[in-house]
Amino acid sequence: MAFRKQQLRQFLKLCDEQADVLLEAVRKDMGKHPYEAMICELSLIRDEIARALDNVKQWAKPEYLSVRFTFMLSRPRVNKVPFGTVLVMGAWNYPLVLLLAPMVAAMAAGNTVVVKVSPRPLEGGGNGHTHQRHN
Repeated sequence: MAFRKQQLRQFLKLCDEQADVLLEAVRKDMGKHPYEAMICELSLIRDEIARALDNVKQWAKPEYLSVRFTFMLSRPRVNKVPFGTVLVMGAWNYPLVLLLAPMVAAMAAGNTVVVKVSPRPLEGGGNGHTHQRHN
């Protein structure tokens, strides 16, 4: 559990330290104003990390099941164990929050995470400008 929390804290620190870089990338790719990106993207990721840090221990606790009288001597439970590796695929319209919030949940569950960004951002960011795509 300590490792999971450490990873989440490091990710929170990265989000704080690189906020300007992330906001500028969203501005360039999507044409979103940095304030909008902060409110609709980065702050939601920070909240998700804080929520995971507060609840990860509770989420990982075994869940004991109620059983019929005939099985009273056993104590069946659901042990919550990581799947292993999780793929998180992002979407173009909210490139940070729809990619990184599920990543936070997978990290809190103890999984390793592979992230795949959207292959096609909205060209020009909806701001009337067109950009050349270089493949």
